[in-house]
Amino acid sequence: MEQSLLERSTGNLDGGFPMKGNAAKASSNKKPCTLTRAKPLITASLVERLLMRHVDFVSPESRLIVAVIKQGFIDLNAPSEHLRREACKFFKDDRLGLWSERVGISAHFVREIAVKGGFLPMEFMGLNGGANA
Repeated sequence: MEQSLLERSTGNLDGGFPMKGNAAKASSNKKPCTLTRAKPLITASLVERLLMRHVDFVSPESRLIVAVIKQGFIDLNAPSEHLRREACKFFKDDRLGLWSERVGISAHFVREIAVKGGFLPMEFMGLNGGANA
């Protein structure tokens, strides 16, 4: 059976309208972030104070950035599974690095705090290197 150019370019083999979205993206091999809700060993306020001690320069902007990271910690323990999943993705991908590098803190250090504080499972220590603490 010969495919038309339109069918080959859109990946639509039934001759109808092309699908919206990326089917290959939906069927990727990535393990989804599934976290069970457990009580962390430290509070998010303590994490905020710890991060503020490590920023390069204390300013309103650095306080805002640390508050964004703190909200990620709070969302890791949220009642909503959707919020926990989104926070898990935040800690897994480059978004954490974008925020933390703005204040001079490495993303690996923040992940290490999350794991040792009981917010994330130990599997996250394997991301971007490993733990040396």
